[in-house]
Amino acid sequence: MEILLHVSDKMIGKIDLLMERVPYLAEEITAVDYDIQSSIIRVILDHEDSSKRQELEQHYDELCASLAQTRVIGKTVVRDNLNDDTVEHRAEPVPSLPAAPYLDETDIVLLEQLDRAFIDIARRHGAELREYPSTFGKSNMVRNQYHINFPQNIIGTATVPHNYKHINEFRQQALSHSHHQSLVPTGEILQPCICYHCYEEHQGSRSSQRRVLTAKGRCFRNEISWRKDAFRRTEFTMREIVFVGDQQWVAETRDNIMHDVWALFDRIGLHGKIETATDPFFFSQDVKTKGTYQMVSNAKYELAAVRTTGQESSIASFNYCEDVLCGKYDIADEQGEQLYSGCVAFGTDRWKEAFLDRHGRDRSLWPSFDEQTGVAVQKGQSQSTTLVQQSVLKHDAEQTVVDILNEIFEGKLEVGREDDLNKAGLDSITTIDLIVGLENKLDIQIRDQDLTVANLTSIRSITDMLNTGYGMAPVEEKQGVASGQTK
Repeated sequence: MEILLHVSDKMIGKIDLLMERVPYLAEEITAVDYDIQSSIIRVILDHEDSSKRQELEQHYDELCASLAQTRVIGKTVVRDNLNDDTVEHRAEPVPSLPAAPYLDETDIVLLEQLDRAFIDIARRHGAELREYPSTFGKSNMVRNQYHINFPQNIIGTATVPHNYKHINEFRQQALSHSHHQSLVPTGEILQPCICYHCYEEHQGSRSSQRRVLTAKGRCFRNEISWRKDAFRRTEFTMREIVFVGDQQWVAETRDNIMHDVWALFDRIGLHGKIETATDPFFFSQDVKTKGTYQMVSNAKYELAAVRTTGQESSIASFNYCEDVLCGKYDIADEQGEQLYSGCVAFGTDRWKEAFLDRHGRDRSLWPSFDEQTGVAVQKGQSQSTTLVQQSVLKHDAEQTVVDILNEIFEGKLEVGREDDLNKAGLDSITTIDLIVGLENKLDIQIRDQDLTVANLTSIRSITDMLNTGYGMAPVEEKQGVASGQTK
């Protein structure tokens, strides 16, 4: 059954968000595509059912309504090695092939070489090796909240209870292939990532010592069956590097590892880019707050490999987690101050597929993984730009910022114009409210590249950004307070 869903003008700019979520509207969906000319999303279901059509259309309307207030920020490319030869010129795109049900010797040799290269990078930054179980227990999930943020990915575990009646029922049902009815969920999940084990290991610790751990494991995510291919699998291998310490060191470590990973990527002849990114939050409130805040603060970068077909696949991520996860796992220094953390994740199977896509399966033709014989790292950077409609206004930008903060905090927040707004109570949610409020009240569209932590630190930094980039008239120097008064 085919269902056509109209994309409204308001949702055109959020089509990527929409297309990522439409496949989850119903289990019966077998294909989704978007016609840019007619602004129509075409959905194919595996059977004819008028009630299912109505249900899906209702859920689509609800999804659009929930995404309507989401502030979309475009990605920024911070490094790439793309050129005219990146994509092979083919008459028609080559579809992705399904993943083979096994690994042969070539696959295994390549995976081992890649993992050794990842470990070398981790060791260079002082990492200790770890190996963890393949499941997250209930107590770990309570802290990491993965099942709440990404419920669409969860694969749970189930067992047959140690009870004679249940064991016999299972045996009988197994004869008719209905034994799943006797399985009882344990409440644990198969790990979708590795890093939360590292945090659990140091849960409740009190030490200012910097720590770096690296671990590899099999991970599991409930991918939609018709979207699976060699790059998108239910079961895959991931290596992560997790680092915990003081704020500046964590931020620098994330960036330094990112530099080393890019050098490896470029050295072995892969093509792609590093760009700002967000986690694939499913629910709009998470997209609006956590996702947009990740973009604003450059908290997450992704390395996307470009295949010879032109398709892009994320193969690594570089995450600056601030003090969020250390707070959840009660990881602090000797004085009880929460530490900061970051992690770098490698999708090892995707690296393998990207490498084979470029170099084939003849090992004699592969480039060397040896850093001494590799190609020099390209240090050039490219910046994506966004066309912005600017309004040249003679407006007291500072007073506008103060007024919006008054509305957000109901006049209860009092800060000087130099004070740190984050420490005063501005979080990811209220930051987005502030951005939207400024755009609405000043009738401007703030450029994505201006939405940085530095520009949003204080009333003064926000005012300077508006005065410099958006034609607001600078006003006489004064001490502004969020209560609307002046000192």
